[in-house]
Amino acid sequence: LYYQKVLEPTLAMAETIFQQWADQQVVKPVNLTLTVRAISGMLLGLILEYIMGDKPLEVAWDELPDFLTDLLLDGLRSTPL
Repeated sequence: LYYQKVLEPTLAMAETIFQQWADQQVVKPVNLTLTVRAISGMLLGLILEYIMGDKPLEVAWDELPDFLTDLLLDGLRSTPL
């Protein structure tokens, strides 16, 4: 029920937004269906870890949105190839 009522519509909306960004060349035109699900899985996993009491995550919880934005948009590479 959660998948049907919450997750599926959210993923569909995110795919639409990512497709618009890809069309505008804001993001790379990769497999957007998998991209959205990978991001969703990362976020749901972090929420689960937080709920289970992961101390480092609890300490840095307020920093997490900015960290994830940088990670997703800039990656881990220290310099361009």
